[in-house]
Amino acid sequence: MHRHTYAATIVLSLLLATPATALIMVGKGNDPVNDAGWPVGSLELANQKTRVGYWEGPPFGGGQTCFLYRGDTAALEAAVKAFAGIRAPALKLVVHAGPQNSQFIADPKDPKADTHYDWSFTVWNPASWHRLFNDPRTTFMADSPNFHKPVDPPQLDVYVTDRIDWKKITVPDGITVIDERAAEGPKAAAGAVIRGDVFDMATGKPIPDAEVRVERQPKQQRDAWDKVASGAANAAGRFEVTNIPAGNFRIVAAAKGYAPRVLKYEEFRDGVTQKLAVELSKLATLRGVILDTDNKPIPGVKVRASNVMAIDGRGYNGPDPEEVTTDQQGAFILGQLPTGYAQVWAIKPGWYHVEPFKLFDLPPSRPGLTIQMVQTGAIKGKVVAANGKPANGSINVSPPGDPIGKWGGSTNLNADGTFEFKDVPPGPYTVSTRPDLPGVTPDPNAQHVTVVSGKTLEVTVKQ
Repeated sequence: MHRHTYAATIVLSLLLATPATALIMVGKGNDPVNDAGWPVGSLELANQKTRVGYWEGPPFGGGQTCFLYRGDTAALEAAVKAFAGIRAPALKLVVHAGPQNSQFIADPKDPKADTHYDWSFTVWNPASWHRLFNDPRTTFMADSPNFHKPVDPPQLDVYVTDRIDWKKITVPDGITVIDERAAEGPKAAAGAVIRGDVFDMATGKPIPDAEVRVERQPKQQRDAWDKVASGAANAAGRFEVTNIPAGNFRIVAAAKGYAPRVLKYEEFRDGVTQKLAVELSKLATLRGVILDTDNKPIPGVKVRASNVMAIDGRGYNGPDPEEVTTDQQGAFILGQLPTGYAQVWAIKPGWYHVEPFKLFDLPPSRPGLTIQMVQTGAIKGKVVAANGKPANGSINVSPPGDPIGKWGGSTNLNADGTFEFKDVPPGPYTVSTRPDLPGVTPDPNAQHVTVVSGKTLEVTVKQ
């Protein structure tokens, strides 16, 4: 089996209580894998010989593994039987119109190599899920649809083509089957269909005239989205969007007096029909002022809402994230936010937001929200090996105690063993060639330093 990684980061902010790596692990072939804390029975399915590859993610914690398979109807029947043997609170099987392909099983040396797969098996390590999405001490993943949700059940996704006769597959009891090739109501003559209802989150009442639109991102335009299809809700809040072309899109819901919301990102195929239950939260405005430690206003600070949540405590992503700049009085106004909760990120070179993870009510319970910033310092220096020559590797800066909500970082050393951390908040830190993480032996050569606003601290560390 070939195994490699995608998308590594160098600098890490200490937002989580556990090690966080922004890596996607990829494997090809069907060599046996080991149990990674999955529900009982998962390993048997994961190691079936029809497997052609897998990937493990997501970034910032991992714990989700997706196995990819190729085979005929008989092989799928065996996979479904093994899937039914998994001991978990729920099992989900989704039927799609095929074919389906994956970049993770592509051959970079052969652009014509087969990248298709016929079904996939996705499973989570429950502990990883809870650390990532359900840690009550942090809202780091509040913008994820998984935030504060139970663990996703093991899921089998089947992509039907002429290689598989789905009608011959027997699905055992205990498996929830969702067939996305057809759903209630008439099938579209062309393209895909979304049907559903839009409700007011606070009252549960339907929202007439709400718009649900399907948008596509033009190539090489990261911040632009074009509407390709839409539908308006009737007096009962019911909507239908038809003639959605095949492709990758985002789905947005909006209504007068409500904060617009990105519902999800989805790949559509011709003939697919989906149902959605949509909840919108009424608009709220966040007004405030940013001051320094002497209570003087700080102009020119970029301000945006972060980890926005509605009144249900779940993430609520807007289609156009707002970013404003404070005026000469340090004042700012953020609109287009839902009634609920949010953090505020204040960013300006040379300054640090003192409480970046403080959660505010939307709208605030009291007018005149105040956010404090403090001038930063810097840490620069070099790492020397045991032989006195410049070292290679990485250097870590860690705050004392629980790292959640505190600044910390890691970076690779330069060729001459030097390093520099800019915009470091004032306070005590440990500088070491070893990460300050659970299970890692403390570094006897670590340097304990205190950063002062407006000052650059120089330090030499032995490897």
